[in-house]
Amino acid sequence: SWDQYSTDPRFRSKHPSRRGSRKQSCGDNIYFRTAPNASWQQRDSFHSLGSGIADADHVKKDTSVDRVLVSQRFLYMGGAGPFLPELRDGQGRPLCKQGIGHSKFEDAVFINAFTSWLDSLGISGFQGAPFEWLCLRAAA
Repeated sequence: SWDQYSTDPRFRSKHPSRRGSRKQSCGDNIYFRTAPNASWQQRDSFHSLGSGIADADHVKKDTSVDRVLVSQRFLYMGGAGPFLPELRDGQGRPLCKQGIGHSKFEDAVFINAFTSWLDSLGISGFQGAPFEWLCLRAAA
């Protein structure tokens, strides 16, 4: 839950620090409450308004589901990742969704094909900076 994520010492380093490094300024441990049924608070982050105060629209959208994805097995390629395979599930939906929203895949054959492709890369964890950071470096 957001409450657990916010208070768990393992994720303290994920609190954003706008005065820190680029990586520190993008921390995603943004939302917290002072009590179980209190209103959500938003740490100063890229989801805040320019003045550093909470952006009510982001708070409402981001906390609409009280779950945070935490994983020890992941692959983050950033802006320099490979092209993804052109996989489609049993309904013909592509792996890479176009436009706003999300897709949920439950097709075991499709999931296994994608997982096999990921495993074939032979890498895991954080592999590269986000695309936006690469653009910022090029512009500097």
